[in-house]
Amino acid sequence: MGSSDSVYSGYADHARNRAELADILMRTAAVTNAMGMKVLCQKLQMLSKKTKNEAFIVQIAGTFKNGKSTFINSILGEEILPAYALPCTAVVNEVKWGKTKGAVVHFRDPLPEKISSAIPQKALMHMRAHNFKKIPPIAIPYDEIEDYAVISVDRGKEEIAYESPYEKIEVFLPLPILGNGVEIVDSPGLNECAARTRVTMNYISKADAVLFVLDATRILSADELKVIDHTLKEYGFDDPFIIVNKFDAVRERERDPMKQFVKSKLSHFGTSGFYFVSARNALDGKLDRDLDLLESSGMPEFEKALSEYLTKSKGRAKLFRSAKEVKRILNDELMYKALPLQRSALSVSVDEMRSKYESIKPTLQALRFEKRRLFDDLLFRIRRCIPEFKKLFRAKTDEIIANIDVWTKEYTPKAKVGIIPDEKTMNAIVRELSEYINSKIENSQTNWRKLVLEPFLSKRIDLIFGNIGEDLQKFYGEIDKINTNISGRSCKPEGVPPWKRIMGSLNVVDTEGLGEAISGKVGGAGKEYIKGLALELGAIALLQVVGMLNPVTVIASLTGVFFYSKHKGETGAVAKLREHVCTEYINMLETMRDKEVNKFAVDIANKLARMAKTVTDAMEAEITETENNINAVMREMEKGSAGIAAREAKLSQIEKAIKSLNLRTDELILKIMT
Repeated sequence: MGSSDSVYSGYADHARNRAELADILMRTAAVTNAMGMKVLCQKLQMLSKKTKNEAFIVQIAGTFKNGKSTFINSILGEEILPAYALPCTAVVNEVKWGKTKGAVVHFRDPLPEKISSAIPQKALMHMRAHNFKKIPPIAIPYDEIEDYAVISVDRGKEEIAYESPYEKIEVFLPLPILGNGVEIVDSPGLNECAARTRVTMNYISKADAVLFVLDATRILSADELKVIDHTLKEYGFDDPFIIVNKFDAVRERERDPMKQFVKSKLSHFGTSGFYFVSARNALDGKLDRDLDLLESSGMPEFEKALSEYLTKSKGRAKLFRSAKEVKRILNDELMYKALPLQRSALSVSVDEMRSKYESIKPTLQALRFEKRRLFDDLLFRIRRCIPEFKKLFRAKTDEIIANIDVWTKEYTPKAKVGIIPDEKTMNAIVRELSEYINSKIENSQTNWRKLVLEPFLSKRIDLIFGNIGEDLQKFYGEIDKINTNISGRSCKPEGVPPWKRIMGSLNVVDTEGLGEAISGKVGGAGKEYIKGLALELGAIALLQVVGMLNPVTVIASLTGVFFYSKHKGETGAVAKLREHVCTEYINMLETMRDKEVNKFAVDIANKLARMAKTVTDAMEAEITETENNINAVMREMEKGSAGIAAREAKLSQIEKAIKSLNLRTDELILKIMT
């Protein structure tokens, strides 16, 4: 249809640019391979493959029963995902391109302790066949997706709260928007249970665009506001597209006031825009080819905005960074370093070249030793900080425990007990009180993450990595001396700090923040990297705590309390429940404290250790490529004059290829930015 065609054209243009960049990367990899630079070749091949297959990940988020599945179907233009009255999404669905309809179910490892009874027999037999461990994916017919993807709400809250044994379901469809590089992720409602909220939030961290779907018939409910104010913000997501679905159900005279209300309430949150739509009308309009119905649904305006955001904002930035990295490799690594080095090496005798190589071997060995020493030193510093990591989180957990009694006493239940308390009402009060305590914990964790964890990480990263600058400067100085000695010309890049060379050696894009963070800088991308790390760790810590503290757990421990409360009247019954909930929360927190404190400390240590490995892997790449450059020349020189002549001719061909790739990259950058 007309509007859809214009939307798809934006994705198609981006897909063509992405394919061009992938080809440039692969051809550059071929050049590095011809020069004997195996490490760089492998990394370019990986980046090319990633670029070629990379899709825009669009995450659909929202609370339970907000019409997410119907909304996704309206984007796809077909009734693909289940959108009925009873079922709710229980597992993440990745909807992506496929020549034919189909699905693949991926299983979690390890499986959760509690699994819903609504597991298809086919899946259960497959799990048993593998002894419920390391279960491989299983292909299922397209028309069986609903059996795996949903749980009926009529099974009760406890059943819904059980965890799915599936990690995700990949749904493959031959639809235009998917064929143009867009992947839609449908996820469980953020208010269903802590386990599925954790799954959804982990996916959101990888999304290029987050679409938060609201229900116009119950706009900004308590659940929605809780998710927005706590869960999304704690993960650092404050710029989703706000989609108010079912807008056709709102009376005409109430529509403008509702728009103003939503925008005023979420003005600080929906920076990507507000869209008021009828997903059902949009879907019917596409299916029936009814342009008037489609236009009136509000979806075309949103789809155009999403396309421009993905292709011009997100996509353009991604392609530009990768294209600039190719330019750096073509010029700094190949044209002005490797090529002159190999040509200069060919100008001397094989014996002289062999002598030069033997003379630098001890230096290369010393550099490898220095790399290992630096890595061991960094790991030692990280391990020394583990007690501080534990102390940090233990202090926070103890603070929460100390506040439980205050939070329990200050809350006034909305539910009325009456003269004779009944179990249903008392359960409602427990749920209210538990949700209130959890909201206080969430607020407390958010403030702690911003005011304590983030500054703490900044200082510790500086403490661990802050003084490696001299080591790296010395390391790269020796590398530059070796290359200069072999090539007969200076190979030292001017004005390039060591951390930039670290990132360049790994051919990793989007890592400037990591480089600045380990360089001790506190501004710009380094600060953003540390902030992101704090967000991730803070959110994990929050979900670890809140995920174990829920009304179902507390209610399950109420045996005998109801009978006691019946003889206490309203005031006595509520007081007894307050006391019980307070005790249960404190007991649960104290029981899990040591385990979660240790886990938090290990999480931080592992992430810092990966940063250390990034640094030393880059050092190893520099050493290996220096050896590869020299060995590539010596192999040809040992073949005699014919080998030298062949190598010189090959280098001339390589130079032409580099210039051609440089020109193609310049043209691509121009297309990307216009």
